[in-house]
Amino acid sequence: MPKISTVNPDGTGDYPDVSFWALLESESDYGAPTELHLDGLFDLSILGLDLIGTWPNGLKITCADSSKAFNGIKRSLCGLTSTSEKGTIVNYGHDITLVGLEVYNTFGHLSYNNLVEGGSFDAINCLFEDNLSSY
Repeated sequence: MPKISTVNPDGTGDYPDVSFWALLESESDYGAPTELHLDGLFDLSILGLDLIGTWPNGLKITCADSSKAFNGIKRSLCGLTSTSEKGTIVNYGHDITLVGLEVYNTFGHLSYNNLVEGGSFDAINCLFEDNLSSY
């Protein structure tokens, strides 16, 4: 069973921020994808989310349950934004699943980027925008 961590923009949760989670969990082997639940919108500044490390079983980043959508309940933004030139989320050949996230790059670069051949980037019910121009 994978360890499922939650990170909140105010620094509460299992880890104080998304980058710290990635640093400490990238070598973990739970026998299944390592999971992160985001509960809000995270500004990663110029760094973005570089998913270096081995991620032996891949990883899954999802929107936390509290950010419900399309059911009449007010929805808060849930996802990642950055001004990184490499991309807001950078994959180095790992298997990544994104669920229910909004991913922005407000500097006009890529929302997500595969820098290494191999691995997969699956997005389920996600919105990706580069320089706030939707595609």
